Amino acid sequence: MTDQDSNTTGQAPTHRERFAEACAVQMLERHGSAAAHIAYDVRVTNNGQKHQVDGPFLTYVEAAISAEILRKSCRNARASSACYQDHPAITPQLIKDCQANRARLALELNLA
Repeated sequence: MTDQDSNTTGQAPTHRERFAEACAVQMLERHGSAAAHIAYDVRVTNNGQKHQVDGPFLTYVEAAISAEILRKSCRNARASSACYQDHPAITPQLIKDCQANRARLALELNLA
């Protein structure tokens, strides 16, 4: 048996493979102008209202992986984006929160 990447055998990439690729991103994505950033989170809808249940994350892939894991208990967990204004007091904390959630997700995937 050969050691092949799951993508070459026609299988979908695993959570671990997708997460490893997402970890290459180290900063928030810019939205339109230099004054706004995009972060991603996981939300569920309950009685017509959306509630954030996980996040923020630096990439959509991280949020999607978290949503897929959460769907085991919350059927309607979905990854979504949120736009944040660039502010000296908010942006560094947002990046720290994203990195902390990335570390927690790595633990859930047994990568840390």
